This record gives sequence, C-alpha cells and structure tokens, in this order.
Amino acid sequence: MPAFNAERFIREAIESVLAQTFSDYELIVVDDGSTDGTLAVVETYRAGTRVLRQPHAGVAAALNYGIRQSAGELVAFLAADDVWLPGFLGAVVEAFDARADVGAGYAWLRYMDPDGQPLPGGTQDRLWPDVLAQALHHCFALPSTLVVRRLRLDQVGLFDPELRGGEDRDLLIRLAAAGTVFACVPTVLVHKRLHPGALTSDAEEVLYWSTRVLEKAFSTFPISERYRWLKPQLRAEPLFRLASAHVRGGAWVDGIRRFVDGLEVWPRAAYRPEFTKGLLFRMLPVGQRKDTEVLRHLEELAGRTEQLLRGIVAEAGSRGRPRLALPLLWATFHATVALLYLRKRRPSRTVVHLLLGLRAQPWGVVRLLLGRDVRVKRTRRALQSVAARFRTLRRRPLVG
Repeated sequence: MPAFNAERFIREAIESVLAQTFSDYELIVVDDGSTDGTLAVVETYRAGTRVLRQPHAGVAAALNYGIRQSAGELVAFLAADDVWLPGFLGAVVEAFDARADVGAGYAWLRYMDPDGQPLPGGTQDRLWPDVLAQALHHCFALPSTLVVRRLRLDQVGLFDPELRGGEDRDLLIRLAAAGTVFACVPTVLVHKRLHPGALTSDAEEVLYWSTRVLEKAFSTFPISERYRWLKPQLRAEPLFRLASAHVRGGAWVDGIRRFVDGLEVWPRAAYRPEFTKGLLFRMLPVGQRKDTEVLRHLEELAGRTEQLLRGIVAEAGSRGRPRLALPLLWATFHATVALLYLRKRRPSRTVVHLLLGLRAQPWGVVRLLLGRDVRVKRTRRALQSVAARFRTLRRRPLVG
C-alpha cells in the first residue's frame, strides 16, 4: 500500500485489509515521504502491518519498494484512499487456485465520494478475446483491483518509476504482451474514492503520461507491428478525455480545440455512434456515467452536446478540415439521441431527432439503425463488395 499525505483516508484502507475473509497475507505500507500525519496513523496498526519509509519518489517507486520487500507468491496493490470489500482477496485467490496458468486476476470496482458514499458508476470490464488490445485501449484493471503472480512480475519487470502517471496501464500492457493469462472476478469488490475538483492541469498531465505510455508500448515488438491499425484511436482517445475535462470545467474553447485535435488524429471517430454517445456521457462527472443518468438528463445533455458539436464543426472548418464537418456527423448524433429517447418512451422527441438526422444525411441514420442487426451488416458488406467490383470493372481498360 503506497501512501503519500493520505492521513484522511488511510485508516479506512488499512481497516478494509484487516477485515478480509482471506487471512493468509502480509500487509506492507510504504510511506512515500509524507509530510502530514500519515505515518502516525499507520503506526497505530504496527501489530498487523509492516511499515516502510522512503523519500518522496512517486507511486511506482513506492510500489516497487514494497514488492521487493514482500515474500508472498501473489502480490496485491491497494491505494491508500481506496477500500477492499471483505471478500476481495478470497475471491481473487480462488480464481488463481481454479487455474494454475493464471498470472493476474482482478475484480470490478465501484466509485465512491470522499465521504465513502457509493456513486452510480465504476468499471466492470470483462476480458476481451485480445487482452493486449484491451490493455492498449484502456487500463481495464486499476491497481486496487489487481493481483499479480510474483513470478510474472519477475518476468516482465515491476512498475516503471520513470512514469509519474499511467504506470498501471504500462504494467498491464507488458503483462498482456508477455502472454499472461488474466482472470476476471465479475463482482464489485473494490470501492475507489473520487476526489472532487480535479483541475484541468491534472488532465493535461494525464494526457502527457498516457502519450508516454503508448509511445513506449509502440516502440516495442511485436506491439508496433500487430496493432498499428489501433494507433490512431489510441492517440485520439486521451485527447477526447482531456477535451471533456475542459468542457466540464467550463473551458469550452479549449475543450473544442482538443476535440478537433483528436479528430485530426482519428477522423473516423466523428462518424461512429460510440463517439457521439461518448460526448453525451462525457458531459457527466466520472462517477455518474451510466445509461440511467444519461437518460435522466437527456434533454439537457443533448442540448449541450449539440452546442459542442457546432463548436467542433466550426473549429474544424477554420483549420481547413471540412471533411470533419460532413452532415454524417449530425446524422449520427441525431440518430443516437433518437435511440435514447426511444428508450425513454418519448415518441415525439424520437421522431423529431430521426427527421433531423434524415435531413442531414439519410444514409447515416440508416447505417446506425440497421447496423445493429448482424444480418444487415452481412448484407451491407456483400453490397459494398459488389459495388467495389463494379467500380473496378469500370476503371479497367477495354481489350478489343
């Protein structure tokens, strides 16, 4: 458990470890040069806790110090402001026992506010068939949810102390690239605390370290060769997250610029339903990004998102990127909102947005609505193949 100036929350974190139903563990707290009363709080748990100290060097260095001093076959991590539910260790260890080849396991988490009250949101990621692509895409298992076999850490290396952000995602990428078998415990067993008032400067720092992590990943083989197709999306999504932080903080101009930065890296995002739906979700605070919250505030979110899209289109046009302002973007937006209003059983609003989408670009609406059916997707691919062959025949010179 790394701790830096965690006096307010570390007692609750330690208590959650001591309350585990699985009791065969060693708790190591690494004080990372705290200047508040963190160490005094930890000292009250001397009987069941091993306390280490180091000059302030960052989370990765503190985690590595604790790992090197530990003796267990499995290594778990818990942030000093997060909480394990009593069955966390037992459930994840059981997943390791069920399969001898499992090298890392994780459980789901839920967000909570500074007072420990649950928030309507969290991460409930199931494993993708391609775990490396999942790790490159996002950090699907935060450290407080993760348990790793020590042998795998010895093979891939510990946390990178050169990274002052994104070190958890970097470790997941290296584990996945080394062929580590992951196990998912599909139960919420961790509560992660969200602190209010996250500053835009923090978001800028997250973008910087996220970019560093991806650059490091794509500089290694075979990641750079196998996942080159994913690189534009991976580079764009941190920009979208930063843009959302700007918009939520009221800095709309900066947010719009960052959105267009992301669209220039990955232009196809503008025409994906996931992008327009993501804009609606990103208008909400992190702990409230659920379908139920979007539906509850849909009218307000749709209005703000439409205003944002107008700004994105204008900024893209001012940069000489008119293809980002195609009507297909508006068609996708209105069709997405129409589907959400349909779920709310608001037929009049549904029809209005469908008509607006059809007026902007009929094929965009049809593509989104019918693309949900696998059979239609197959039919569409077949028609596209025939059209491509026809275009090839038209370009082929006649032979007399």
